[in-house]
This record gives sequence, structure tokens and C-alpha cells, in this order.
Amino acid sequence: MLRKDGSSHAPVCFHFSSHKCLTAYVGIVMRAFCADTGWTFTHCQGDLGVFEELARSGGRRILSFNNILPTFDDYPPFRASRFLRDPRDLVISAYHYHCWTRETWCITPHFSWAPITSESLFRQEIEADPRLFPKGVSFQRYLNGLDFEQGVVLEMLWRRTHFRTMLDWPDRPEILTLRYESLVGHEEESFAAILRHYGFGEEEAARGGAIAEAHSLKHKKLGSRRHTRNGAARQWQAAFTPRLARIFEDNFGDVLRATGYESDGGWVQRVNSAVVP
Repeated sequence: MLRKDGSSHAPVCFHFSSHKCLTAYVGIVMRAFCADTGWTFTHCQGDLGVFEELARSGGRRILSFNNILPTFDDYPPFRASRFLRDPRDLVISAYHYHCWTRETWCITPHFSWAPITSESLFRQEIEADPRLFPKGVSFQRYLNGLDFEQGVVLEMLWRRTHFRTMLDWPDRPEILTLRYESLVGHEEESFAAILRHYGFGEEEAARGGAIAEAHSLKHKKLGSRRHTRNGAARQWQAAFTPRLARIFEDNFGDVLRATGYESDGGWVQRVNSAVVP
């Protein structure tokens, strides 16, 4: 457990998640909490080198890391939290966000297309002619030139390494996993539970929970060109067409089983209508 004096052998704390699974929100909450408690918060994005260097240095740190599977090699004693969201919702949320975000990787014309265009799914569903493959064009510009179904397939392909991380995620007792669907609407209780799991006392956990509540989605303005467009769970149900459901199941259905969102492929038959935003 953590000592109030912050002694050097106190465990370092980690938070793991995926792009479009409350990463910005976690940063707001944890930065404010760390400012109150004398800890340091660092969001390492998906930079494994930075994350592991800081992880192995220990100290009064809370580190956030996304999308990539950590090695867990030679880490000091740690406690961690992990947010898990329906992979189909990750795809839909990212699709809408990537259509307008100004994140550098998304708008640079130097985007690396080869890992995506080399996938058979790209050739089957987006572009079969190699002469017309995207080249010298940003992810965002190409995405906005596709129809909705093709754009969602492109997002599936962009997510494929994230899905692999979800498939390979280890079951470790140090890691407390919370589902997006149960967390949203219960932010205060959820963050208090996370901080208790990290080893903080009840007073500190309550403070962190209050910060989480103050910055929760219910107090934010949502919109099509805001970082959080729509915080609701199960958005995919209104967005997936029968074709998208079949494509996802055929190519990434194992991720739904591994994460517990579906037990079999029967969900495809329940997608009866195409509702395009």
C-alpha cells in the first residue's frame, strides 16, 4: 500500500486504455488529483519506450498508456486500472472524431498507408486497384472522401493493432478493469474505487472521486466538433449497418468474445436496419 509520506518504495500507478475511451477525461481528473496530492501524472500516449522508462523509475507517479501492450518486464511493484469499451463503439467514436480533429498524425500528408492498404479487407471493401491506393494524402482527407460504410471499415483497419492488444491483454491481479458502460454515469464512485485500488486512503479517494464527478460527461458540452461528441454507450447499435456488422464479425469477432461483449456471432442477425448518421 502507499505510504502517506510518499516513500520511494511506494508502488507506481498505471492507467491503461484505448483511443476514444475517456483518455482525455482521465488526464483532466488525474492531473487535478496529482496537483492536490503532490504526485505526478504523465500521459505517455502509445510510446512504449517513454512509458517503460518512467514505469521502471518508480516514485510518486501515475502513468497513462494507450493502445499498446506493455511488457510488464522489470517493473517495480505497481497497481493499475484499465478502461475497456465495446470495440464497435471505439470504431464509431473514432470515425466521427477523425473526420475533423486537428491531431497531427491525422492531418499529415505523410501518413503511412502501407500497413492498411496491404490488408485484404482494404482491397475487398475500400479500393481494389493498387493504382488508386492513398498516397501522399492524410488519413482525415481520405476518410472524408469515403462513404460512411467504407469510412467505418477504414477505422476498423486503423484499429487492428489496438484490437490485438485487447486480445492479448493478460489477466493480472494488480490491474482493476472497469467497463465504459458501467463507468459513465458513475464517475465519482468509479474513480474513488480506482484510487483505493492504487492504495490511497479514503480521504484521498473521496477527493479524487469528487474531481471526477466535477469533470464528468454530464457536466460537459457535447457536440459533433468537440473531443467528446456523444458519451453514450452502445452507439454502434444505431450506426452499424448489416454489412458493417458482418464485416466486423468476420474480421474482428474474436475481440468481442475476448472482451466479453458478445458470446457468439448471433449479434449480427440482430442488426436489422442500416441507420447512417
